[in-house]
Amino acid sequence: MLRKLHILFFAVLLVGLTTCNGRLYARPKHRPTYDATQAQFNHLKAELEAGLGEEMQRLFPEGYFFSYVLYGLSAVNVGLNEPDLQTKTFLLEEARWAYEKLDSPAGYAAFPRNLSTEHGIFYNGWMNYLLSGILLLQDGDLNDAELARYKRESAEIAQAIAQSETPFLQSYSGQAWPVDMYPAMVSLKAMSQLTGEETYERLIADWLAETQQYLDPATGLIPHRTEPFADSGRATSQTLIVWFLAELDPELADETYRKFREQFVTRRLGIPAVREFPQGDNRPGDVDSGPLITGVSLSATVVMLGAARMNGDDALATAIYQEGEAGGWPFSWQGKRKYGLGVLPIGEAFLLWTQTARPWLAQIGMPQIGMSQIGLANEAPAVGFSWPWWWRLPTHGISLLLLWMIRPRSKRT
Repeated sequence: MLRKLHILFFAVLLVGLTTCNGRLYARPKHRPTYDATQAQFNHLKAELEAGLGEEMQRLFPEGYFFSYVLYGLSAVNVGLNEPDLQTKTFLLEEARWAYEKLDSPAGYAAFPRNLSTEHGIFYNGWMNYLLSGILLLQDGDLNDAELARYKRESAEIAQAIAQSETPFLQSYSGQAWPVDMYPAMVSLKAMSQLTGEETYERLIADWLAETQQYLDPATGLIPHRTEPFADSGRATSQTLIVWFLAELDPELADETYRKFREQFVTRRLGIPAVREFPQGDNRPGDVDSGPLITGVSLSATVVMLGAARMNGDDALATAIYQEGEAGGWPFSWQGKRKYGLGVLPIGEAFLLWTQTARPWLAQIGMPQIGMSQIGLANEAPAVGFSWPWWWRLPTHGISLLLLWMIRPRSKRT
């Protein structure tokens, strides 16, 4: 009986490791349509309707907000790729549904009032970013009420920036994280594409120039936090900064991305990983980073997939995608696709957002294109990015060694 159990265990492990190693060669979905992502949307929508937002809010301060905003942003990402008008309209309604959930007492309850923007720049910036995406999905035939609100919210953000002594507005009373400004600034830049009015181009250029006066001297990057104290550049904020910076200023984004990649992207047994702190800084994790494993932030590594794709680093984006397919153990059941046995849906929300990452805005100076073709200006691959060809070999070797060590032996006679 023990021998039979041993053989069964070996067979199960063999199948599992073979599947895991095979998924290291999964082909990433570039510009995925709804057909390719529907099962993931189905799973997340069911989780949200079952109370995912409220559950995540009990775990971290922006849990409810991120649960819905990532769903809405993913709907925009996929909708901008979608050729079928009916499906695109469905995704537009899903993005609107997420926006409405956030435009409610439950959505802004965690954020203080009476800051320079009504509920702080984290809330208002991400909300306006999502709203700009909802408008971009409308292919020029814009909803009057949504456009009016977008213009009003954009004007309030721009006024707060103009009146601020620093380029970084507060997210909470006396607390400022520079990363929270970046989705807000992309939402302002969308104005020229949506209306043809270059209302905020000068403001954005001046703001970007001013941010360069606040670089962390240790990393040469935007600091993670500026109020009530200054912190060094960190991966959980930098992955988002370089993501949005690619829309704001591609040249500055390329310079920033390369500095960040050199200092924070690493390998663990060949597998791509992103350190929360730069090399030599071994601080433990906190509420922003979550738990760290040998200094690696799992959340930053997931977001790095989208950041790499936005900056033309297809080699790294592909490796991280394949890592997720191998280690995340995705499976589909009854029209739903889950990762990690579905035990952390908020992680799956981040994963869907990064897997569907794409530019929203056409770059200035490029030929005018239809709204459904937004972002083609950023398709050219960047120069000089690579990932070692052998990165999968340690996983293959460890898998073979493990199988050899526990292989069933022949019965002795």
